[in-house]
Amino acid sequence: DDCINQKLASTSLAGINLVQGCKDKKVYIEKNIIQKRKKIFWKNIAYVGDAENDMECLSLAGFAAAPMDAIWDIHEMDSNHLSV
Repeated sequence: DDCINQKLASTSLAGINLVQGCKDKKVYIEKNIIQKRKKIFWKNIAYVGDAENDMECLSLAGFAAAPMDAIWDIHEMDSNHLSV
């Protein structure tokens, strides 16, 4: 996780948010991203998740992806699979 945080901190890509340890990710995204930025909608969000608590956001996001070690239910969703 520290490696990912360091990489994101050093990247020049604007608008990338890494959120970890959040219990209700949908509420967090709607409150801290969608409501604060007037022209951001779920269809504009790319979401990567691997666990059961990611499924709702994966289904709402405009682009959804999951690592190969994600839970089986996510692999059954219509999402992209990352080989990371």
